[in-house]
Amino acid sequence: DVKVMLFAFDTLLNKRQMTDSMKIKLLTNISSLLADENIRRMNKIKMLQEKSIRGRILSYLLQAERKAGGSPFELSDSRSAMASHLGVNRSVFSNELNSMRREGIIDFDRNTFTICCNRNELAEYRSRKRGEEKKFSERPREEKKRREESS
Repeated sequence: DVKVMLFAFDTLLNKRQMTDSMKIKLLTNISSLLADENIRRMNKIKMLQEKSIRGRILSYLLQAERKAGGSPFELSDSRSAMASHLGVNRSVFSNELNSMRREGIIDFDRNTFTICCNRNELAEYRSRKRGEEKKFSERPREEKKRREESS
């Protein structure tokens, strides 16, 4: 449940209505909300600037990983919601996720994701052109096999 309260801001900050500590707390909370919303919008713009669907997915997953504090991490959104957020068709989104898993870039089980490549390789991968993707995709798969063999 959400309650929305409408109030005249100048009236609220009137000396008689609130103590100084209450005004500071209110202004701090409003500033924090505005800053959080601004960061959310900047991240979405950054993600949508990616030219490829794969770049958008990687951007989204890296952002979620940072927010979660590391890999593996859980996403609460459905595939449809994630695809909509990225501005792509759900089936294309799912196909690309599966392709990235086959190439060893990511791994996932339902809504639990793991990014398998180091960040330098991902940055290099995102900057590659479409025709060069196949060449690069072998490196993460080989690295993943090496990690599994050494375990």
